Amino acid sequence: MSGFLKRKHDTNFNKLGATITEFVAGLAVSCVLIGSVQIIYEYQRVATNREAAQNFLLESASVQQQFFSATGDIRYAEDTMLFGLAPALSNVTNYYAINRYPKDTEGELTRFTIIAEPLSGTIQARDGGLSINQRGQRLVMNGHNIIGTW
Repeated sequence: MSGFLKRKHDTNFNKLGATITEFVAGLAVSCVLIGSVQIIYEYQRVATNREAAQNFLLESASVQQQFFSATGDIRYAEDTMLFGLAPALSNVTNYYAINRYPKDTEGELTRFTIIAEPLSGTIQARDGGLSINQRGQRLVMNGHNIIGTW
């Protein structure tokens, strides 16, 4: 006990810097902060990629409606790639598979559904799929199950 009291009054004590305990505590706090920032960053990347896919789906549906109105026929385009959406699609296809279903049971293109499904092995893999149809219904899906709207 006398050694403890003596060190307390020693003016040269701890002049060289922090103790190992203080260093380890500082390192632990830094690691927790870095881990938190990384989680927030990845969440923001997923949200940004999802927003890009949603915007692409909205643009595709808008192009389909414009085609429907411009042709005078009661039909939708077979492929929205013909309408200059390729640059937007290239950004989305890094994380989503885009599928178009412009088929009708009678063989006429009187309706459409465009689906963006997250690719496995990407940061979006745990995110739900997105879809939009000719009525403007915007759905979030988990496989074939509808789990909400966007």
